[in-house]
Amino acid sequence: MKWLGNYEGVRRVEIRWRKSSFSGHPEADCLELASYEGDILVRESDDPGVIVTTTPEQLRAFLAYADCLNMLKRRGC
Repeated sequence: MKWLGNYEGVRRVEIRWRKSSFSGHPEADCLELASYEGDILVRESDDPGVIVTTTPEQLRAFLAYADCLNMLKRRGC
């Protein structure tokens, strides 16, 4: 369970973080993803206190853009 905030009146929520199967070994630093109330939460395993929130649509667009840049880089462009 991840405690989000340290404020009176803030409730605790259970966040189930998922690590990519491409991360190598369980202790490897990588991005972790979770879903909460329709949003996507993203954090780095080596700095889990910093959490970025996005929507599934925005994440999908970002990943498509990153994939496109990776393809261009492999072609030598």
